[in-house]
Amino acid sequence: MTETSRTQRLVLGVESSCDETGVALFDVNGGFVAAEALHSQIALHAPYGGVVPELASRDHIKYGLWLIDQVLREAECTDDVVEAIAYTQGPGLAGALLVGAQLAASLAFAWDKPLIPVHHMEAHLLSPLLAELVRCGCAAAFRRSTRCAPARRLFLQACARYRPQSACARDCLAAQN
Repeated sequence: MTETSRTQRLVLGVESSCDETGVALFDVNGGFVAAEALHSQIALHAPYGGVVPELASRDHIKYGLWLIDQVLREAECTDDVVEAIAYTQGPGLAGALLVGAQLAASLAFAWDKPLIPVHHMEAHLLSPLLAELVRCGCAAAFRRSTRCAPARRLFLQACARYRPQSACARDCLAAQN
């Protein structure tokens, strides 16, 4: 293990909601994506004029582990430095979501890591706040946020959901009141 990997707090993310398989390692301490890989299924579905759910699911099975291996190699780390595994729980194509969820759950079980289900739409809404959240901490980001009230509510809910035991979550809930 390198000195760099000891200071990293990595979360492995698996996205399989529709017709792309995405995998990334996010460094929570540094607030950046340490490595990422994406497999697009555009060419697979093009002859049909749209996404064929069964084909999408099978392609996620085919490329999921390969992409995870690619990301770990790119980041020059192994599963021992991954702290948690996140996956898209929905919304999306049922079969595609099931493949991603089972892949993430299997790795979490094998590696003895916590599993984090992520709502696809919440993730899109909260992603602009992610860098600020990591850089400043939840409470500071909330207090300085110029986003609209619904975005602040989602931010607080996500903080409480994904880090419920942290001082960050307590600060966020106190700031809300």
